Amino acid sequence: MTRFLWLPVIIAIAALTSCTENPPQALENLARGSVPLPADSPQELLLEALDEVQYISETALRPGSSVTGPAFRLQKGSADTIIVYGQQTADGYGAVVSERRSYPRGILLITVRKTFGKENNVTVSELRRYTTQAALASDEPEQTVLTEVFGLSQDTIVTRVTRNGRVETFTFRLPVVTVTLNADPSQSRRITRSALAGEILIETKDGNGQILSRRRHSTLSDGSLIALTEFPDGSWRRTRTLGQADGTILRESATSE
Repeated sequence: MTRFLWLPVIIAIAALTSCTENPPQALENLARGSVPLPADSPQELLLEALDEVQYISETALRPGSSVTGPAFRLQKGSADTIIVYGQQTADGYGAVVSERRSYPRGILLITVRKTFGKENNVTVSELRRYTTQAALASDEPEQTVLTEVFGLSQDTIVTRVTRNGRVETFTFRLPVVTVTLNADPSQSRRITRSALAGEILIETKDGNGQILSRRRHSTLSDGSLIALTEFPDGSWRRTRTLGQADGTILRESATSE
């Protein structure tokens, strides 16, 4: 049976892999009168953007979450906090915004990521990092990066990065692969990312080579993020997520069950 649900979403993040770059130029971070933060590599920016879309589409109604106005708040340990809410961009796209407060090495780091879709299956991830609450209040980020990810017709993923006023394009002609190993092969994970007919295809296998899921990411012109996940038993799940101007998040879900 097909079900449709409209739910707010809580998000997490992860990244790491290797890539092919074009052109091979070093990225720079924005220094604003404080100790500069390390610059993310093109591989990390690609994976962070895709991982954010995955958690937007899959991590809903997480145990322990609570509503704070239109936003959802997730408390991690005694200090780390994630707040997620909807927003409309200046260009009219519906975006999902996550604010993460953490304390690496005891120093406050506020990471604000705005994620939304555009025409032609382009996923946009706007990252802003702040090192003080005052900097956040005055919108003076220590680091700003705009990442646009889209697939070509045959395998290739293109990542366009805008940082410090400069636009660079990185072309991933081979699948982008990450591996997580475990003593139990069934708990190991090999995740392969490539392009298929302009969409991003993500395939997850265990250490025995068994396919666990195949997920296709696409977008709509209003900012919606679409994820279609297929499982080995033939079942599937499709989600559409869209940030709203009032701070809420629309989540539409359909399944084969």
